[in-house]
Amino acid sequence: LMRPLLADPALQAAPGHIEAARLHFREMLQIRGSSPLFRLRTAEDVQARLAFLNTGPEQIPGLIVMTLDDRAGGDLDPNNELIVVLFNADARAVSFADAGLQGLALALHPTLAASADPVAQGASFDSARGAFTVPGRTAAGFVLPQTASEPATASAATATPLPVPPTATLP
Repeated sequence: LMRPLLADPALQAAPGHIEAARLHFREMLQIRGSSPLFRLRTAEDVQARLAFLNTGPEQIPGLIVMTLDDRAGGDLDPNNELIVVLFNADARAVSFADAGLQGLALALHPTLAASADPVAQGASFDSARGAFTVPGRTAAGFVLPQTASEPATASAATATPLPVPPTATLP
């Protein structure tokens, strides 16, 4: 099954592809290392701090939305109150809103805001609507700094897929 793909010279990785993958991997490691919330050590911490939005019959297929909340069970992260991570497996950009996130000062994770990947930099959050927009085939993380206002508990989500213009391809 894979043999024909591996033999196709058009699918060979070019040096630019390899460098982009290396940079992406380093950025993901930086994000993981940026908060102890990404490295919860006990089942109790996971149950208290991890929640999933975009669930139930109205969910958007191909979109995983998780929150890591530092307000539960003591202060693990001295920098962030809340982290929201969205994984968009769809080829199109997706918009996802949750009324419980309205008014929060969530910002694209600093590593992604300075990313070598301009597609990742295109993820955004509209505080007034409590809505994220995530480019296709992209994972994006947003942080609420500890100095920001207290996050509300996320409620049932509403979501709307958006059309996406063609994105840049790697060299």
